Amino acid sequence: MKLTPIIAAALTAFTTLTANAAVITWGAAQDISGDSDVITTGTLFAAVNLGPSGVLGTTINGVAFSPGEVVGGITTTTSQPFTSDYLTLLNTALRLDADTLLPATINGLTIGQDYAIQVWVNNSGRDFSGFSRGAFPTTVSDLDGNSVNLYPGDNGSGVGPGNSNLSAAPGQFVVGTFTADATSQGFQFLSEEINGVVNGLQLRAIAAAGPAPIPEPGTALFGLALAGAILTRRARRSR
Repeated sequence: MKLTPIIAAALTAFTTLTANAAVITWGAAQDISGDSDVITTGTLFAAVNLGPSGVLGTTINGVAFSPGEVVGGITTTTSQPFTSDYLTLLNTALRLDADTLLPATINGLTIGQDYAIQVWVNNSGRDFSGFSRGAFPTTVSDLDGNSVNLYPGDNGSGVGPGNSNLSAAPGQFVVGTFTADATSQGFQFLSEEINGVVNGLQLRAIAAAGPAPIPEPGTALFGLALAGAILTRRARRSR
């Protein structure tokens, strides 16, 4: 596994999640539509494009995403007419095992600072035949139970419930905000679908509660690890 200045990712058998659990207030899930999806509020703390070996960095709406190579990275596809820079983010991803919680930790935070976290989920090259739009979402949540479901998209070639046609649709993104009450913050991902994905993350320091200094971009570490003695997988749900 390759470590970068932005992300240190590890899938380990015996890891205890020790990150703090400040409440994250999630906005509504938004359909991916274009470069302006990428928020630029405040100051960039860290941004990463998740994917397999050889994943590239990219700059979208002026925000530089560093490459984050992770075990289990997969290539996704989308036919939506986005810029090549945005496609670099949307067409690579971290794979989520079905029904297996994947906790994440952000380190190096400033206590009292407000932050915005943005997450992308896109697998719109998939054919989710037989299921309605919104089936098999990736759930993003804090450690207090606050969550949002992100739809991965569909290529439009499948057949929906009652043999109806599903229209092609992109994946989704969400922005959440929290006030750091420790130097680390935990959140987590869960998918019911075998090919659940997370494509990218960014964290921005916003509207500081006080005159606390804002860390320089690139000083953060996103740590992705299985919590406990590998959580027992429930029966995987196929499409």
